[in-house]
This record gives sequence, C-alpha cells and structure tokens, in this order.
Amino acid sequence: MTDTCGVCNRPLLDPESRAAGIGPICARKFTSGHGPAGSHQLTFEEPDMTDTQPQRYRKLPVEITAVQLRWSSWSLVCGLLGDALLAENPDGAYEIPEAEVADTCGEPGPDYIALKVRTAHDEIATVRHGDWIIPEAQPGRFYPCKPDVFAATYEPTDAPKASGRCGNDPRTVLSPGDQAVVDEFKEYLAEKARADRAEAAIKRTVDAMRAYVVASGSAGVNPHQVINLLSPTWPNGNHEAPAPGAMEATP
Repeated sequence: MTDTCGVCNRPLLDPESRAAGIGPICARKFTSGHGPAGSHQLTFEEPDMTDTQPQRYRKLPVEITAVQLRWSSWSLVCGLLGDALLAENPDGAYEIPEAEVADTCGEPGPDYIALKVRTAHDEIATVRHGDWIIPEAQPGRFYPCKPDVFAATYEPTDAPKASGRCGNDPRTVLSPGDQAVVDEFKEYLAEKARADRAEAAIKRTVDAMRAYVVASGSAGVNPHQVINLLSPTWPNGNHEAPAPGAMEATP
C-alpha cells in the first residue's frame, strides 16, 4: 500500500487506489481511456475554471501628432507634410464640392479642398476637408482619419506650455532683461498718451482763442485770457477750454 501514484507521484486519497498503487489518470493510459474506472481507481473532481470568458485588454496609450485639413490650419498642414505636400500634389491642393467634405469645421464654402498623401503601404490616399492627417513612423508617409473616428479614438494631451516672449500671455515668464524692455515700452506708451492729450489740449485752446477773436471782433487776444485758458493744472487737469462766451475781455 502506498500514498502516492507509482507513475506520477500524485497523492492517492482512498484505500482502493492506495492498494492498487496507481491513480485514475495514469490508469487510463493503460486502458486507452475506455471503460469506467475500476474500483481501485480514485476519481478526482476537476477544479472549476476561473476564466469564463476571454480576458479583456486595453491598448497602451500612444501620443500622436495630427493636423486637421482646414483653411484655418493650412500653415500647420504645410509644416506637417513638408516636401511630401508638393511631391504628391505638384499642382497643389484642389477644390472639392461640399458633398465630398468630411467636415466643414464651421468654415464657409464653397472653397473646400482636398489633397493626396502617400501611406506606409506606398498607396495614395485622399485627405478631404475636415479629415485629420496623421504621420506614419516612416518619414514622408501619412494616413487620413475621418473626424468621427478621430474623435472616438484620440483625445488632446495637456496643452503645451507657453515658450514665447510676447509679454501678453500670463503664462509667459520673462527674463529680467526682457521685463525691463517691456516696462520701458509701457512707459513710452504712457508718455505718448500724455503727449497726445497735451497736444489735443493745445489745439482746443488755440481753437478757443480763434473763436474768441471772431466773436469779439478783436484784432488779437489778451494774454490774460490765454492764461485763463491754460489752467495751472494743465495738462493733467480738465483739458476742455471754456466757451468763448464765458470769458470776459480783460483791458
């Protein structure tokens, strides 16, 4: 009597299998799997299967570069295609009717366009207005993607960080030197604005003096009247000169 099968060393749990020294699986090798198990053979229950359906998997995220063919992004299309644009379109992009447009992108017709690209399989594909152009791994190869498929497959990544130095974008961090230039330019604009206001005030004063001369029939203007027109707070105060009728002639 033994506790393990003499062929596979599996444990034998009932006295009959122990007495025979062989388990049911190995015994079938000698009986070719035909007929019921003998009284000396132990019947093992098969374990339940843990997977009742195929396992689901998710594709690893892959970032791509893509440009939608539309007038507002034409410069980006040219930059993405590079030399391949004229290589496949020697006459340039061509117009198509609105019925063939993938997406108008809110752009008014009727000038919608299409162009050709060469795919990774060395085939020529048509990209129509509204289609997305996605570069292949092989340089100079691209494939078009319909806007609905693109929207269901891809999503934008984080917006790129600002790298310009225009000074108008709050996300832009200027160097001390650049900031000094911006501040100096702002001061120049402020001085120019003050100069413009002063020039306008002088013009209004001159016009008021000329109007006084005409209204009074005088041959000239009394200096005291000029002093009254140019107030002590000028040009930082009220730049509006008084009306000719509000001034009294000064002897």
